[in-house]
Amino acid sequence: MRVAMLSWEFPPKTVGGLAQHVYDLSAALAARGVEVLVFTCGASGVPEMEEVNGVKVHRVYPYTPGTPDFVTWVMQFNVALL
Repeated sequence: MRVAMLSWEFPPKTVGGLAQHVYDLSAALAARGVEVLVFTCGASGVPEMEEVNGVKVHRVYPYTPGTPDFVTWVMQFNVALL
């Protein structure tokens, strides 16, 4: 089985509980032999692609000229995931 997860936060970028939940769930699935790919927002000093505890993590960077409002940032992030 293959599973793709989309999350705007994933360790080390942690704002609330979502990052920890996605990390724990994806690692548990990978431990059971599921191929897991997490698409998440890029973070400074973190590689765009890496494997963490059997989970393939792909980080994307939304286009952000200056500091957009939250809704604009979310829309840009959604496009970056495509």
